[in-house]
Amino acid sequence: MGRLRWLAGAAGVAMVVAGLGAAYWVGPDDWIDSPAQLVNPSGEEAVVTNYGLLSQSLPMRISASSSAGEVFIGIGHAVDVDDYIATTTTAQVGWFSPAGLMAESRPAQNPALPAAPAGLDFWKARSIGPGTQAVAGDFAGQPVEAVVTTVTGGSAALRVSIGSQLPGAFAISLSLTSVGVVLLVGAPWFRRRQQRQLVGPAEETAEPTHSPLRALRTLTVVLLGCSVLLAGSGCSTEELVGKVPLTPRKELTRDPLDGLDLTALAADYDRRRNAASAAAAAPRYSDREWSTANGELLLAAERFDTAWSRVEKTKAKAATCRTKLGVSYPGIAPHAYPLEVLATRVISCGSEPDRTPVNASVFTRAHSYSPWLEVAVVSAGKPAPPAAGQGEPTIEERRAVEEAAAKVVRYLTSGKVSLELPADLKKWRTNDHKPTYWSTTRWSAWIQRGGIRIGRSDKGVIAVVSILIDDTTTAKPEHSVGWRHPWDQIYRQTGSYRQTTCRHGLMVSIQVSAGQATILSWYSPDYLDS
Repeated sequence: MGRLRWLAGAAGVAMVVAGLGAAYWVGPDDWIDSPAQLVNPSGEEAVVTNYGLLSQSLPMRISASSSAGEVFIGIGHAVDVDDYIATTTTAQVGWFSPAGLMAESRPAQNPALPAAPAGLDFWKARSIGPGTQAVAGDFAGQPVEAVVTTVTGGSAALRVSIGSQLPGAFAISLSLTSVGVVLLVGAPWFRRRQQRQLVGPAEETAEPTHSPLRALRTLTVVLLGCSVLLAGSGCSTEELVGKVPLTPRKELTRDPLDGLDLTALAADYDRRRNAASAAAAAPRYSDREWSTANGELLLAAERFDTAWSRVEKTKAKAATCRTKLGVSYPGIAPHAYPLEVLATRVISCGSEPDRTPVNASVFTRAHSYSPWLEVAVVSAGKPAPPAAGQGEPTIEERRAVEEAAAKVVRYLTSGKVSLELPADLKKWRTNDHKPTYWSTTRWSAWIQRGGIRIGRSDKGVIAVVSILIDDTTTAKPEHSVGWRHPWDQIYRQTGSYRQTTCRHGLMVSIQVSAGQATILSWYSPDYLDS
């Protein structure tokens, strides 16, 4: 019985020590964290968690501090984060446990981050400040990744800790401690039990002395096993913190409308566009700022207009414009950037009232750290644009839009009509192609690369197509052609030529309903900067 008493005492001590240690380590909040450690010893600009690491079935927490003083922690959609760090040297955290973190360095050609993290708008959760900062949340099944860096995005020593919350862990630790206390208190009882057994006949005490020993051994093994499980591997992400179903990274898409605030987008766009408009007016006549607000056909058109004002020395002041974005049409969710948004838009400039009809406007974003640029705009249809629908456009609907756009291009190039077209569109082409005494005109049209944008409406789909047109004028024999002022100055082509070429832009809105394509409207900024 001395061995029995010794086993009870030893088991009690082990459980008390393990239980108190686990309770102190876990704490009343049930969080089990890895120790903070330097994760970027080679000076990587950012520490990034691998896809799926935070998508556990339990709440997760990432804490960090920086030798630079302030530290930034942000959690965002994997498509946004991967685009943000694509060209940056990072330390990739792929595993964590209560013992520590495991990270690998991922080199890149350009080690610096493309932009400071605090000014970006795609973070779902973030924390910024001096000392140790933390972000916690339930990200189960969410396609998110975490980024830890300095406030400026520069290189600094980053100490990171990752943990998970195990509900009831603190209570289990206290329970383990209580069981240990019971065993310690029960040890004297075994001693008194032994003394009583020694007084009675040997044949009556033989069996009872064997049974408590066996029971205590079994209980000790079970409780020690629980102690080891709780104190040693109870917080391991590989053992107890399971992963929930998650879309494979290669199949992951990003809904452009997810988290998008159209009011904020319009306000930010107006700020950039009005600044560009002011720079383009007298006396600067600068066209460089337009690239911060517009893209594609609209950028080329604004640059041409600025060049015109510069040559003509126009003194008109820039008007302040206000943009209102209304209905956004769900489009195709891409696997990577750029993102595209098709929405209705009304604009008013100066003291003018809001213009009608409502336009269909396309905004694109090249990177998660880039501004939204307006790249196309055309009337959304009369008397009112269609309402937004639900779901992505189908393959059949996309094919119908592409076929209709191809027919428009075919008409612009050859004049052959294979689709019902607006009368004013046909008149526009006919007037430009009328031969003169000294020249003939030929158009060559094509769809701009990536220039078909489609959104779901309540009537099917609505699309905006951007088309480029090379307008070539050829002189007849014994004649020549040339540019009038100020085109000759804008294109830097003075004098006479056998042939001249300029570029037009055309934006067309197409609706596909029940498999039938209809041209809703069109708009041409006419001359583009080339």
